[in-house]
Amino acid sequence: MTDNKLPLGLRLHNPLNIARVEGQTWEGETAAIQHTRFESFTSDLYGLRAGCKLIQRYHDKHKRNTIEKVISAWAPPNENNTNAYILRVCSDTGWGPQQEVDFTAHENMLPLAKAMIKVEQGCQPFTDDQILKAMSMIGILAPPKPISQSRTMRGAQIAGLGTVASAAIDPVKQVLQEVAGHADTFQMLAAYLPAMKWLFVLATIAGIGLAAWARYDDYRHGLR
Repeated sequence: MTDNKLPLGLRLHNPLNIARVEGQTWEGETAAIQHTRFESFTSDLYGLRAGCKLIQRYHDKHKRNTIEKVISAWAPPNENNTNAYILRVCSDTGWGPQQEVDFTAHENMLPLAKAMIKVEQGCQPFTDDQILKAMSMIGILAPPKPISQSRTMRGAQIAGLGTVASAAIDPVKQVLQEVAGHADTFQMLAAYLPAMKWLFVLATIAGIGLAAWARYDDYRHGLR
């Protein structure tokens, strides 16, 4: 889709259609793209940040902790079909109109922002990572995973198990060869052990690669 065919909010890098307010300034706003009613931003990231910041302000300052309260102020009935907006956001998030929700919590702001963008623009073109990055700019961060569940630790565990298993192959092979004369099964196992050793070596390399990639990916998304 070419720029001139994009919804207005996406052309202004303002995916939540934040209205211009006299005296209100936003980080990343720009005068390069002027509009009489809506704010414009230098990038989608700053537009997403502003939208998340406004949701945060609604919740913390104005105590708007239900979808009905948020949307009634965001899209008032005098110029919007507010009830339809509320129902669509409720449908996408699974919350009731008057259900109290902490919208400043990481796990709640993300689905709310996505649902509101979908209504405002008629589509939701942003990845979770893009919205999460904007949320991190206003201090809303995902809780850290327990170290045992992190991708880096999982990669290290795979590499460690592969190393230990590979090192154990030679002693096991020696034992099997010593008893191989007593059973054909032992002879077959001993024959397959060299190949198994290389499989464990490959597992070690894969584990190291997973740990390295996880660290790079975390840095790329500003998580380290």
